[in-house]
Amino acid sequence: MGGIKRYRSGAMLLPLLLWPLDFSLGALLAPTGQRSQTSAPFRRTTRLFAKDGEPKKAELTAAGRARRDEEQSRRKRRNDVVIGKTSALRDAKDFAVNPAETEKEWMRQASYVEQQVKTETDRGMRALKMLKLEEANDAFDRVYELKPNAYLWQSGLARFYLGDLTGAAERFAQNGAFYESRFGGPASEERIWRDACELKLLSGNKKLRAMKEKGKPIVAQIPDPVDPEDGDDSLGLEIRKVVRIARDLFSASVANDYATMVLARAKLRCICGDFNAQSTQADRKMWRSTSWYYLGLHYDVMGEDVEESKKCMKTALRMCPSAGKADDILLTLPLIHVATRDWYDDEEYVEIKEPYDNTRRSNSQSSFTSKKDGDTKFNPVMIESIRDSVESMRLVQLQDALRARGLKSVGSKDQLKDKLFKSLLEDMGLG
Repeated sequence: MGGIKRYRSGAMLLPLLLWPLDFSLGALLAPTGQRSQTSAPFRRTTRLFAKDGEPKKAELTAAGRARRDEEQSRRKRRNDVVIGKTSALRDAKDFAVNPAETEKEWMRQASYVEQQVKTETDRGMRALKMLKLEEANDAFDRVYELKPNAYLWQSGLARFYLGDLTGAAERFAQNGAFYESRFGGPASEERIWRDACELKLLSGNKKLRAMKEKGKPIVAQIPDPVDPEDGDDSLGLEIRKVVRIARDLFSASVANDYATMVLARAKLRCICGDFNAQSTQADRKMWRSTSWYYLGLHYDVMGEDVEESKKCMKTALRMCPSAGKADDILLTLPLIHVATRDWYDDEEYVEIKEPYDNTRRSNSQSSFTSKKDGDTKFNPVMIESIRDSVESMRLVQLQDALRARGLKSVGSKDQLKDKLFKSLLEDMGLG
């Protein structure tokens, strides 16, 4: 018994301590075919050593391998781009990143017609920014004589402000169709201005309105971009917020969709914000100045409220950099509009109305109210704009707008206003 005890306490203890190491080394040194399945738990440990006994690198994760491959790819591409050697065309030469030099190089290689088109385009743009509309129009006409399919939508602006609305609509329609067929995107500016030409012609002209009611086109049209397979709009959505809303405003006005017109006008007015002469709010994206301009243009072509158009245009001009004397023609439009309409004078800018105050309404209009006007979670500027637009609508317009929305058009004019007003607030999530 004593021997057994000595064996268990001494000789038996050492093998038990060395057993894991002995087993793993045995599994490593044994031939591949003779390794037992019991050695599997120790295979991860044995892989840390190479055959020569040196430590072996641990396996990389998927993310690590991706980073390694990307780094190797970057090192390989480090010397890929070599000016003059890696051009897309054989024997082609890459221009330096210098727009002025690139333009000069292009002019040296261009044909005589291309050079003349470029020269006349620049002359027309300079004249347009300097309010020399006749000279700009002559230059643009020369461009189309040289290149009938030229894309130059600004040529329509010169004709519009010269009063040639039919000719302006033709230019906008031509350029709009070209842009959408060539680039596959919405020609929003061309569509806005084409609609503006039509609305300006229709305002106060009963004969043209009668023609339009009979389905006859008043001015040139831009084909609707409809996919023949599924019938949907084949062009993408306009991603510029202000331009998209402005396009909805003008297209709804052409289609006599009064409800959509009121909502679009309210959205633009909401973007404009509460602006007065002392405001210092930044407008880096030019959203507010552009909204003021399109609102003023819409009031002008609709012939509804000249004073409101004048206030909007002057506000847009005040917010433009360098008082509208900018390189971008879009920032020059308020100056062109104010000067052409002879509104560019030394008068004080009229402050835009503050948010809606219910007390300024007369008692005769008290029925045209909403109990939620004073709720702080609603935008008072938008509510006021919707209210003012509905208030100025004629009876037949109110009836048409209500019928288009599936609502009854029976009742007094104040009742129809109140019904349409509440319906529009519900559409905006304010009802």
